[in-house]
This record gives sequence, structure tokens and C-alpha cells, in this order.
Amino acid sequence: MFVPTPLGNLRDITLRALDVLRDATLIVAEDSRVARRLLSAYELPGRELWTYHEHNAAATTGAILERAREALVAVVTDAGMPGISDPGSALVAAARAAAVPVEVLPGPTAFACAAVLSGFDLRRFAFEGFPPRAGGERRADGGEPRATERSAKADGSNRMRGGVEGLHGVDPFRTSTARRHRASATTRGSYAP
Repeated sequence: MFVPTPLGNLRDITLRALDVLRDATLIVAEDSRVARRLLSAYELPGRELWTYHEHNAAATTGAILERAREALVAVVTDAGMPGISDPGSALVAAARAAAVPVEVLPGPTAFACAAVLSGFDLRRFAFEGFPPRAGGERRADGGEPRATERSAKADGSNRMRGGVEGLHGVDPFRTSTARRHRASATTRGSYAP
């Protein structure tokens, strides 16, 4: 069961998510330290907790699926919806291939919050994920406006300024909005100086 977690305010969790975390025999987390803080805040300590991230996904996927065949396994990420910009999507693909049922609870995604706050017409837009971290790859990715002309990219707050400056080189008069992850502050304007 994929369980979305709050994007910053711990009170933004659903009752159903709490029920699953309470009933799960195993919780699989991107970062066990973050998951322990979340579980402690809801007075759910002592749960069996495994980590699942890009560095151990290949080694742990099989064991997670075996547990999921027998009991309720909850998959969480540091903030938001597991499977978006983390290796959770690979876990879903492996579960489907192994005929292990997967359920995803509805919940928060940072890019949806940022898109709504933009005020743009969102009947059609694209989420493009995180750009590469390396400078050359980042510049190559930064760029081309997609067919929808409305897209959302995720990025760490420490790289946001560089990302906005990179987009300025593509289309300096294109209107954009920027929102820091886990924050409610949003800026909007064109890239033009």
C-alpha cells in the first residue's frame, strides 16, 4: 500500500493513511530517520521499518514483495506521494510483474500544489520531474518548452535559482511560477530581467 505523507505540516495526513500505518506489519521508507519522526509524531513507534532507495532497490525489492504477499506493507516517502521522483515506481512495476496487488492512497504531491498556486490554466500541463543535478546535463534538460506550454519541474530549494535562470535563456518572456518544496511561498512572473 503506497501511503502519501505530509509535505511539511504533519497535520496534513489523512485518517486513512494513519490507519494503514497503524495496521502495517512492515513500513518501507525512503529514509528511516524521516519515517521514524513521522511515526513518533503519530504515536506509532516500534514498527518494523526497512529502507528502500535508489542505492538498495535492486537488493531489497524481492524481499519487500514477499512480505507484501503475506501481510500489509506500507510504502512511504520523505514527503508527498511515494513513486514520484523516488524509486517507488520501480517497486510498483516489480509488484505488477510478480502479480502482487498494489494500492495507492490519494494524497499530497508538491507539484500539484505549485501548479494550482500558479493560477495558470491547468486543464492540460505536464510534470517533468527533477532536472539532472550536473551543470551540463542540467542546462541540456532545462530547456525546451513542452507542447503544453505549461509544465512543472521539481527541484531542491538550493538549486531553484539556477533552474529559473536556466529557463530564462530558453524563453525570457515566458511566465512562470516557482514554489519552494514544503513551503507556501510562491513567486510568479516572466524570466525577463
